[in-house]
Amino acid sequence: MSYPKAPFLLRKWRQILKKIYARTDREKLLRLRYLERFGRQPDLDDPKTRNEKVLWMLLHADTSQWPLLADKYRVREFVESRGLGHLLNELYGVWESADRIDFDALPDQFVMKTNNGYGDVSIVTDKRTTDTEALRRKFDRMLRRRFGLMTGEHHYLAIPPRIIAEKLLVPDTDDGLIDYKIYCFDGEPRFCVVVYDRITPADTTEELYELPAWKDRNAEILEFDRKPVHRYVPRPRSLDAMLDAARRLAAGFPLVRVDLYEVGGRPVFGEMTLSPASGMDLTYGEEFQREMGAQITLPKAVR
Repeated sequence: MSYPKAPFLLRKWRQILKKIYARTDREKLLRLRYLERFGRQPDLDDPKTRNEKVLWMLLHADTSQWPLLADKYRVREFVESRGLGHLLNELYGVWESADRIDFDALPDQFVMKTNNGYGDVSIVTDKRTTDTEALRRKFDRMLRRRFGLMTGEHHYLAIPPRIIAEKLLVPDTDDGLIDYKIYCFDGEPRFCVVVYDRITPADTTEELYELPAWKDRNAEILEFDRKPVHRYVPRPRSLDAMLDAARRLAAGFPLVRVDLYEVGGRPVFGEMTLSPASGMDLTYGEEFQREMGAQITLPKAVR
């Protein structure tokens, strides 16, 4: 789904306003971003869609735990506290600055990323042929970003930025490493977005399954008005274990997306997201946005 672009000068003026609002008025920032994205104002007095409810929670909910859960390094503490430490990927190192990265101590293959961003993953399959100094410069730039400022997701601003290196996961399938993004509402898994054929964070193939229907191998892909069906992706062998882990991690939160992988027939934890697409998701149509929104019970406003 797409919406007509505003005239050039209006877009430029809105860019200026967003930079001002990012530092002065978060609600105006979110409203303006939504207006640009959807061509209308969000209803934040009586939110109905998933997007609107995400925006409402960013502005009014108790988000004191969100920095911990969104921190790709410290969330490991939370996963362990819920008895799921065995799902964590092997951690090779963590650094507060790029000049401290000890490449000599890393194996030939690894994955490197920041703990507070998106789309900044570097996959190293052969350290000997990798320009490690270029990698160091890249992550130096990444650490200086204020991720979350321009999207109104201030919980990311509360995360001390770090660089982490983890084990490179070897996929079980010919589709590469499949990302199972499980949407949970009040702790109950309801939908799973299956991401495969990943080239870049924006260039992937996705399918959407309703839970627990996907436990049936004959389950159909959900189609709404977002895109045509690609093909059926077989359920992972560890789906039951994934759903159990998602329930335990999502318990106590109105909405959380738990990302998991499957390696060697067992789940591996990826990350947790409390504000999917920063409340600006264009992937699904209005009908499905309302269906998801109806499953979100908003918490008591605290601000």
